[in-house]
Amino acid sequence: MSGWRAENARAIFDTIVIDGVNHTGMWVANQTLADEIWEAYQEWPTGERVCLYYFGHMLRKKIIIGIKPEKRPLIAMVRKGLVGGFLWYFVFGSIIYSLGGMIVGGMVGMIGGRQGTALGVLLGIVYGVGGCWFTYYRMFTSYRQMRLEAARPVPVAP
Repeated sequence: MSGWRAENARAIFDTIVIDGVNHTGMWVANQTLADEIWEAYQEWPTGERVCLYYFGHMLRKKIIIGIKPEKRPLIAMVRKGLVGGFLWYFVFGSIIYSLGGMIVGGMVGMIGGRQGTALGVLLGIVYGVGGCWFTYYRMFTSYRQMRLEAARPVPVAP
């Protein structure tokens, strides 16, 4: 695991290697979580198995919401991160992505005249709002699944 860096108020791990798979440029839900993961990583023995929990932001970027070392407690995004995600994806993100979708959809729709422009704008709005709401759904379900898996007792070898 490489150290994290802050870029545009977003914490990013440049490289994380798990089971020989390189995960590059992974965002972290917040800088506090990045600090907690980095501090815990400094104490892990080399080769300790971990489970990395993340979701896809608008189906493009992977955002880390938690990590569970095999023999240590879960390090997870705090629950209030879901409230922040809700505000972003349901309010602000929906507006921003819808505006972009309206502009692009309207320009592409101009090929079909006035009705094509209206259809393009409508599809842009649906893309912006639907994409943001679906992303929050993925964030919420990933968070819930992470909490359920972390609450399960770990079997002890005889």
